[in-house]
Amino acid sequence: MEIDGVAEAAPVVVGISAWMTPDGTMTPILIVGSDYSVGGLSPWNVIEGSDQSLATPGTVAIDRTYFDRLGIKDVGASTQIRGLPATVGAVTEGIRSFTTLPYVFSDVDTARSYIGLPSSFVSDFLVRVKPGADIEVVRRNIISNLSNIAKVQVLTSDQFREQSRSFWLFGTGAGAALVAGAVLSIVVGAAIVAQTLYSSTKDHLYEFATLRALGATNRYIYEVIIYQALLSAIIGFALAAVIGGSLVHFTANTALQIVIPASLMLEIFLVTVAMCVASGIIAILRVIRIDPVVVLSQ
Repeated sequence: MEIDGVAEAAPVVVGISAWMTPDGTMTPILIVGSDYSVGGLSPWNVIEGSDQSLATPGTVAIDRTYFDRLGIKDVGASTQIRGLPATVGAVTEGIRSFTTLPYVFSDVDTARSYIGLPSSFVSDFLVRVKPGADIEVVRRNIISNLSNIAKVQVLTSDQFREQSRSFWLFGTGAGAALVAGAVLSIVVGAAIVAQTLYSSTKDHLYEFATLRALGATNRYIYEVIIYQALLSAIIGFALAAVIGGSLVHFTANTALQIVIPASLMLEIFLVTVAMCVASGIIAILRVIRIDPVVVLSQ
């Protein structure tokens, strides 16, 4: 708080604990505790109850998506977390984790009890800067002031988001599987389109030879093949977009929602077009080797 530009520094505790369901079984949860008296990390998209109820010890907030898993029906339900009593004081909508572990929000002291941490333990600090302060300058000031005390990471929201995305994509097996699947899809798609265009071109070699004998330019023939490639790209992308849109719709209320933003759809379309046009080059190479004289042999 003594660092220039810092307006608030709310302690945050994050850790895994065990939630007891009504049938007596335990399910893992991810506890997120913060100090709400100093602008802590409150749950958002609250649809039932109030996030202000979390200031009461033993009160938690959960997302509606995990009702069935946690055995909860509505606000006011009671349970136990790590053997300690807990009451649902707020219900959110849309707060889901990539690991599918339910997020459970509480005040910082309650979170320490649920996780089993010392009263002085803090995972992170949520820092808010003063109005008009430069975020990057404040970030560097925090690093320079705390680097001699402890090894810390000081990240802006964008940096934290990018670090999380990079971790899941490149630091885990899940990300490697996604990247490998995407690369394999491009390779297989390019091979299928190339084979289709090549087969179609081979079946009409004499028609292409006739066009060349009649004086058609190479550019005209190239355009015919490229148009075929673009048609394949548009039809294939349209079918994939329908399937993708259906997946987005049917997973909207599940624990692991699939999201396909408009920018990603555009990128996929451009990759599809580039893949099909590149595949059409194989057919073009076959056509340019045709001798128009073969028409006379028919």
